[in-house]
Amino acid sequence: LMDNATSLSVWTAIGEFRPQVTLDLRVDYMRPATPGKSVIGRGECYKVTRSMALVRGIAHDGDPDDPVAHVAGTFIRVDNF
Repeated sequence: LMDNATSLSVWTAIGEFRPQVTLDLRVDYMRPATPGKSVIGRGECYKVTRSMALVRGIAHDGDPDDPVAHVAGTFIRVDNF
């Protein structure tokens, strides 16, 4: 879920679909999700360079202030793929 959410945040930040590869995605689990509730993922791309993008995000089950998980990662931009 969070790999997809953060990957989409890169495409949103650069304004187009471009090939990319997840280099690193650290997931810190904060607590178990509540049974029966949907888990919502939100990703943010906060820095884009010529060759990489840096992302962060959270997953929650209804309250963004009480996350299930926090993620931080790096995508490598593959423009000649």
